[in-house]
Amino acid sequence: TAAILFGGWNSLAQGEPPSEATVIGRAEILYRDLDSAGQSAAVVRDDTIIPVDLPDAWRSRSERRVVLTAYRLAFENPGGEALWAYVPRIRTNAEFRLNGALVWSGGSMTAPLARHANTPFFLALPEALLRAGTNELEIRVASGAGTNGGLSRVSVGSRAALWPEYALRHFLQQ
Repeated sequence: TAAILFGGWNSLAQGEPPSEATVIGRAEILYRDLDSAGQSAAVVRDDTIIPVDLPDAWRSRSERRVVLTAYRLAFENPGGEALWAYVPRIRTNAEFRLNGALVWSGGSMTAPLARHANTPFFLALPEALLRAGTNELEIRVASGAGTNGGLSRVSVGSRAALWPEYALRHFLQQ
């Protein structure tokens, strides 16, 4: 058992993608809200969209006042089986939208925040919302001002492909 756990942990530590899954390592930041009196960048415009590599840690940038960031990730639907999304880390709370429709919310996205910082996310992507070809997953991440908010890489694939890594990470992080 120790060899299985160590082998699994080693795979997680190295960031190896689950087999038969698409790992999304690039996103676009649609908007960021700042912790300030009424000042918000919540309007999405083409000139405010910022490409970013995942994982994205807010602490790595000088933007210490960010409290909400909306990420847009694109992925292809190969068809033929149900798709799931697996996100190893989000700091501190999140909402997921698939092609514009809300599919999951972790609770309050404003103070006091619902806390899911140590929880890996694993959710079914509703087949009724999936399109043939390219799909968009928007992940809105909320965190307290001055904290290390951010988003890890995201994997999309079958439940069978993603479940082993999710189960191990859930065990280790909880």
